[in-house]
Amino acid sequence: MNRFNFENVSITSLHLYGFEIARVLDSELPRLELEGFVKGNPDLTVVDVHEKAKEILNR
Repeated sequence: MNRFNFENVSITSLHLYGFEIARVLDSELPRLELEGFVKGNPDLTVVDVHEKAKEILNR
């Protein structure tokens, strides 16, 4: 899946991804880490960002 092709991603999955990403963005240090990850990897998909957000939340 690329960042423009959502045909294989359910609306429920996108909601979950967005919710977990938003939880990371609520806190300053985790937000800075996630922003740095995204800026350093311009070809990321929403799934990639979600996986990184989960990793940050699990620490």
